[in-house]
Amino acid sequence: MLTNKVLTRVELPQEPGEWIEVRAPSFFIVQDCIGDEGTDWLKMFVKCITAWSYPDEVTPDNISELDTGTVTLLIGQLTSRQGPDAEKKDGPTSTEPLTATGKPRKSG
Repeated sequence: MLTNKVLTRVELPQEPGEWIEVRAPSFFIVQDCIGDEGTDWLKMFVKCITAWSYPDEVTPDNISELDTGTVTLLIGQLTSRQGPDAEKKDGPTSTEPLTATGKPRKSG
């Protein structure tokens, strides 16, 4: 599956009417963003945020200005949608969250 075609519009509940569109991170994006100190979420967001409703352009500097609640929401979205059944613009999500190594967590 080409992950650049798996897009999700994340509605921001703390900001009614605002949204951020993210692409599913590929295996290589995940591997590139994981280091000895954990996941570099800014790097992940720069690679995965494709659009948003804010009037400002999507740039690394603007991404770094996202508030904690939005970052937490996006981390949840990006880590819960890996695999061939990941959500597409018109499909449901049915995947396991990733661990810091990019492998699915075991349930239970």
